[in-house]
Amino acid sequence: MDKKPQTGLGKGLNALIPKKKLPELTGDFSGQIEIEQIKLNKYQPREEFKPEKLKELVDSIKQKGVIEPIIVAKVKKGYQLVCGERRLRASKMLGLSRIPAIVKENITDQEILQISLIENIQREDLNVVEQAKGLKKLTDEFNLSQQEVANLIGKQRSSVSHLLRLLTLPLEIQKELIKENLSFGHAKVLLEIENKDSQRDICQRIIRYALSVRETERLIKKATRHTLTGTGMPHATRRKQKTEDTQIKEIEQGLEEFLGSRVKILLRKKGGKVEIEFYSVKDLQRILELIQSPSQG
Repeated sequence: MDKKPQTGLGKGLNALIPKKKLPELTGDFSGQIEIEQIKLNKYQPREEFKPEKLKELVDSIKQKGVIEPIIVAKVKKGYQLVCGERRLRASKMLGLSRIPAIVKENITDQEILQISLIENIQREDLNVVEQAKGLKKLTDEFNLSQQEVANLIGKQRSSVSHLLRLLTLPLEIQKELIKENLSFGHAKVLLEIENKDSQRDICQRIIRYALSVRETERLIKKATRHTLTGTGMPHATRRKQKTEDTQIKEIEQGLEEFLGSRVKILLRKKGGKVEIEFYSVKDLQRILELIQSPSQG
């Protein structure tokens, strides 16, 4: 659903928005407005709308309606969305013509972006890369310092600084953050490496071997004791790792062909684990029967 229990940061926008700097969210008008008159928010910080989550919201609205109004700004021709794009999208998918809204008569572009960021951060709807891009818009488009941005969104300046630094990572690593294959903690460790190729190399190892943040730190410390090459690891280590990676890949492919399902092998310093994907209870039963059946040698 679009609405989460009000715990922690989810106590409402007014808890974080300074009254002197951002508009009260009681609005100048509340009621039903025509969906076709609403333009999307050009400052929307969210870039990814997960289909499964949107489907859940569609089902909820179908049963209970839109419980929490969206927020829009009054413009010359119609309205501009401030926050609530998931609710708006779900309502459109259901073919609704009207939606409950809080309409703001006087609101600036800066306030629109601020409210959009805060609302999504409170709901924990934004991944760290989306948060970083939203914060960068505040610093760049509105000429705000990191401290001013931190004050506006209710975060420490150091948190804002760490988030903004994520945008200096290679795009491949940013994509892994978005897919949640890497954590924010992993990203902060990778930022300690200056060489971009080294960052990519360590990133691949984190994912392949499911390394924790602590294990990643140890890996980087060990690597820096040697003379680093362009990829950030000693020649001998890279050759050994490449051979091991090839062997693991061949085993994965062999298991996938035998089981007819995707297989991933995750290695650790001692042992590891094998992950086998299945798509239904029936598919799981099929895989179990293959594993338990006598060898067809």
